[in-house]
Amino acid sequence: MNEELIEAAELGEKAREFIESDLGKAMIDLAAREVGIAQDKLLTVDAADQKAVRDLQNQAWLGNKFKEWLEEIIDRADGALAIFKQQQEIQ
Repeated sequence: MNEELIEAAELGEKAREFIESDLGKAMIDLAAREVGIAQDKLLTVDAADQKAVRDLQNQAWLGNKFKEWLEEIIDRADGALAIFKQQQEIQ
């Protein structure tokens, strides 16, 4: 159990470092741009073209999820670290 908690905490730290890095910031910015592009296209796409609408919705969804997934990894890491610290205090 402790090994899993440590692994989760380490992964979260890597995600945090990635988000704060130039590469991470650039990737998050690109994902946000994809969302904006998809939203702009959704304003003018033919509503009867279900495939085009669905494709644009998926593009926006994926762009939004990129940062959310990184944040989820960090949140899990914070939780794992808190549990690990609690366990160490009890022992």
